[in-house]
This record gives sequence, structure tokens and C-alpha cells, in this order.
Amino acid sequence: MKPFAPFLKPSSSRRLWLAGAAVLAVIGLIVLLVGIWNAIISGKTRQFGAGEGQHPAEQTDTSSSTPVGMSARRLDGVIVTSTLASLRPWAFMIDNQVDARPAEGLQNASVVYEAPVEGGITRLMAIFDPMTDQNLTIGAVRSSRPYFVDWASSMKAVYSHVGGSPEALDKLAQIPSSTLLNVDEMTRGANAFRRDPNRIAPHQVVTTPARFSTYLGDVATSTVQFSSWRYTNTPAPTSTTPDVASVRITYGGSYTVRWTYDATKNQYRRIQAVKALSTKDIYATNIIVLKTDAQILDEKGRLRVRTTGGGEAILYRDGKKMIGRWRRSAGDVIGFVSTDGADLELRPGNTWIQVTTDDVSFAGLDA
Repeated sequence: MKPFAPFLKPSSSRRLWLAGAAVLAVIGLIVLLVGIWNAIISGKTRQFGAGEGQHPAEQTDTSSSTPVGMSARRLDGVIVTSTLASLRPWAFMIDNQVDARPAEGLQNASVVYEAPVEGGITRLMAIFDPMTDQNLTIGAVRSSRPYFVDWASSMKAVYSHVGGSPEALDKLAQIPSSTLLNVDEMTRGANAFRRDPNRIAPHQVVTTPARFSTYLGDVATSTVQFSSWRYTNTPAPTSTTPDVASVRITYGGSYTVRWTYDATKNQYRRIQAVKALSTKDIYATNIIVLKTDAQILDEKGRLRVRTTGGGEAILYRDGKKMIGRWRRSAGDVIGFVSTDGADLELRPGNTWIQVTTDDVSFAGLDA
């Protein structure tokens, strides 16, 4: 019986061929091993799953990433320790009547809303990170209006005021403390404030973060979750956004506001007509002007300002003007989007939101 074929003795020519093939196999194996070794020590091995014709995955640049244990603060995008990033913000209604000026503490606010109230004046809602300067004087604190309640509750803030319009007080009575913690100086919150004898009534209610923290107790350092705006450290595009060095919001008379761009700070300086709003210079990293509409509610001229739906908006940052829109559903933080629907990105830092209900004012912003 013939032996099994693989064990047959090969011819001399076949022996030479097999020897050559063996040598080539050894050389190929050596080349393969050298290639693998070089790939390992150079750190450039192919990404698992990359197909033919694909480039290896690029290394992520971590030089500008957030350090371990740090996070962007929800309120303003500033990098802080992760334990401080979601502290419950404090919102204070601030008087802007000429007799109440100068206001105090606004230079430290992370977000400020300014909107019309009755009588052709404007009122401010200044929102602070609780870790701001504990000896900072904040005031004069004044009464609430319903649209400010909407904006404050969207950030689940501690909301501080001195009384309010009937509609505002009714709204506050229906909001759970987990959504908005109501601190009214005229009812249960008197100990959170003091009355400054150097100010005239009713413009004399002030506080400090240290005093406010004592009143709040553990709530002072509680945390909440709310939607944050998008922030970026990338400069505004130069080819698609026009340069604008000055922004003017014509609320009327002594309430008209001008912001002028300071390129050295990459911020906008606020200039108030007639009498300065503050003895300290106020700068804003971002200015958002939005247009909405309002109805007069009563014989005193109180307003109902629309806070839901959407409308036109303009973002100013980096000395540039970006046209977009605002949109908001009940309970949500206001969103700001570009004309193509993408989120408008803000610079990390403080933001002033200027609310206007006047078409002419909105049309003549750049001056």
C-alpha cells in the first residue's frame, strides 16, 4: 500500500523550491514582526475597526479640555470645581428708577435680565453665583413682575424681591419651592435683607451674600439641574459676522442704554443715560437683545410680557453681531439660535439680556 502522499520523498527540484519558499516565509515573518514592533513603540497602531482607505483616528487635543475635577458652571460657562458648577443661582429684582441709582452689586452678576415695567422705566433681575464676594452689597431690591418669575423659575433660582404685582404674587404662590424658592422681604424673608438708612424709601432694601446665606442655611449651597446655554472659547467668525463697536437700546429718556466694545477686554462697557446705573464700571461678555410683545394689564400700566414662543434676537460678542432668534417653552430656559436653527454660542462669562417690546428700538440697535 502506498504511503500517505504528504510523506512522499520530494524530487531535488522540489526540494530547492521548498527551501526558497521557507526562506521567503521567514523573511516575511521578520518584516511583519518589525512593523508591529515599530507601530507599538510609536503609538500609531490602527484604530480597531478602521476599514481600508480610512485614516487612523486623530488624537484628541486635550490641551484645552476641562481639567479633572472641574466643570463649566451652568450659569455662565466659567470653569469651576465640579462641586460648585451646579449651585442653585440667586436672582434678585433690582430697582432701576433714577431715584434708586446707583444700583449695587451688578458688576458681579453672572446673568442680568433688563425689561420694561410700568411708567416707561425698566427693571433688572440680577442672577448671581452663590460663591460671589460674600461682602458684596446687592440692591436696591424691588418688587416682582410675572415675566421675571418665568425667567427665574427656568433656572430654578432662589428668587428675591420686595412684594410684587398681583399677577406676580399669584404666580409665585403656585410654583413649588423645588422649581423656584420664593424669598419675599415683605413676608417671610425680612431677615435676609436690611434697610439702608442712606437710601430713600422705597429704594433702600439691600443685602449681602453673607447675610443671605445665613438666612437660607443649607439651601444656600444646594444644587439644581437646569439647561445651560452653549459656550465656546472660539472667537466669532470674521467673514460672516459684521463688526459692531456700539449697541444702543432706546428704552427712552434716562433708561436708554449704550454698550461700547472694549477690544482690550473683549467685553462691552455699559453707559446709562442721565444718571449712572452703578458707581462701578459694568462690563458684559455677551449682550443679547431680544424682541417680544406686551399687553397693559391694569390702570397702573403694569405689563404682561410674553416669555414663551419666540421672536427676533441678536447676540453681540467679540465685537461682532450675530442675528438669530429666541425660543422658549413654558418652564424652559430661553434658547438662542442662529438663522439656520443651530444654537448660538456664548463666550464663558457674564451675559446681559436686554428685552425690548418696541420695533423701532430693536431696529436701531447699532449706533
